[in-house]
Amino acid sequence: NRVTQEDLSQAVTPLFASKKGEVMPTIAETLRKEGIQIGLRQGRQEGTTALTLRLLHKRFGTLDKRTQAQIKGLSLEQLEDLGEALLDFQAPQDLVKWLKAHHGKSS
Repeated sequence: NRVTQEDLSQAVTPLFASKKGEVMPTIAETLRKEGIQIGLRQGRQEGTTALTLRLLHKRFGTLDKRTQAQIKGLSLEQLEDLGEALLDFQAPQDLVKWLKAHHGKSS
């Protein structure tokens, strides 16, 4: 279930009665910053995935849906590693080998 801003305020305010008005902006600021960081990371992940897929398409042509799905499932760190590795790929089989070697690993 979700905690609303009102629920949070009601729970926290009595604990910090002497600092009335200072607590919620601080909590809100922290949550806002965390949300921004998450959004930035997701944006970077999506952008890196799209770039990697475009580079592989340019190098080897259209990738099958399974391979595309595997690439979309990689972590940001794995995508960055793949981006470097693809510079050395000579054939589509190199990509397949790389994906098998890095399947399920987190960098």
